[in-house]
Amino acid sequence: MRKINGAIWTLAIGLLPITTIGQIENYPIKDYKLPVIKRTSLDLGFSTNSSGLNGNVKGDPTGKATNSNFSFSGQGNASWNYYYQSPKWQRTSYASSSIQGNATGSKSKQANEDNRDYSSLYTSFSFSNHSLYYFSEKLFTSFHPYGGVNYDRGKSSNKYIDNTASIIIDNDHYYNNIASYIGLGLGLGYGRIEPVSDAHNMVFTLLDLKKSGNLLREPTTEEITVISQKISSLKNERYFDDRVHKIREVTILDSLLNTMGLTTRGDIGVSTTLYDNLNYAYVPSRYSGIQFWAEPRISYYNNTSKQTEIDRVNSHQLVLG
Repeated sequence: MRKINGAIWTLAIGLLPITTIGQIENYPIKDYKLPVIKRTSLDLGFSTNSSGLNGNVKGDPTGKATNSNFSFSGQGNASWNYYYQSPKWQRTSYASSSIQGNATGSKSKQANEDNRDYSSLYTSFSFSNHSLYYFSEKLFTSFHPYGGVNYDRGKSSNKYIDNTASIIIDNDHYYNNIASYIGLGLGLGYGRIEPVSDAHNMVFTLLDLKKSGNLLREPTTEEITVISQKISSLKNERYFDDRVHKIREVTILDSLLNTMGLTTRGDIGVSTTLYDNLNYAYVPSRYSGIQFWAEPRISYYNNTSKQTEIDRVNSHQLVLG
C-alpha cells in the first residue's frame, strides 16, 4: 500500500511542472481586448523643387542665340487623425488637405522665337468618420459621414514666330475644374474585431525573458493581459521625440514587471530585452474576431468644368449603395 501511495505522489509531483510550464505559450491571444485608447495627431508637410538654365547656344558665332528653361513646384499638406477605442465605441476619424502648384517655362531665341509656359494649381480637402456603437457585447450600429472637394486649374501658352514673321502662333489654353462629394452611411451589425498585435509582441517578449533566465516565475493569463494592455496604452501616447517615447515605454514596463514580482529590480537584461523587442522585433498587424454588418450609403457628387472655348459643364450624381 505504501509503495502504491508513493508511486501516486511521485506521479503527482512529476505532473506538477506540466500544469505550470507553458503558461506564456498557451496565452489565448485571440481573446485579448484593448484598453480604452484615445489618440489624436496632426501631421504637416511642405516641399519645394526648382531648376533653371540660361545660356548661349553653342555654335552661334553672334552669341545672341539663347535657350532658357525654368521649372518650379511646391506642395503642402496637413492631416488630422483621431482614434478612440472602448468597450462601447470604436471610432476612426480623419481630415486632410493639400495644395500643389507647378510652373514651367522655356524660351528659345535663335533663327526664330519660341516661348512656352505652363502653370497649374491643385488643392483638395477630404474628411471621413467611421464609428461603431455597441448596444451589447456584440450588437452594434455604424455611423459613417464622409465628403471632400477638389479644385484644379491650369494655364498654358504657346508663342512661336519664325525669322520672317510668316508663321506666327500665339494661343492660350486654360482649364478650371471643381468637384465635390458628400455621403452618409448608417448600418447595423453583429460581432467584434480586436487588434491583438500588442499581446502577440508581449508573449514573445516574455518568452525571450524566460529563455534568458531573467524571468523569476511564469506570469498568469491575467498578468499577461495587464502587461499587454499597458503597452497598448503606452504606444498610443503622442511624443514629439520618439526616443523619449521609447525610453518611457521601457521604463514603465520594467517597473511593472518588477512590481508583479516577475523580474529583479535593476536587471539590465530585462530592460535590454524590452527595448530590443519594442524597437526591432517584427510584429505583423494581427486581428481577431468576426463581424457582419450592412451599411446602406447615400452619396452626392457634383462636378463643374470649364475650358478655353468650351461651355461650362455641370454634372450631378446621386448614388445609393
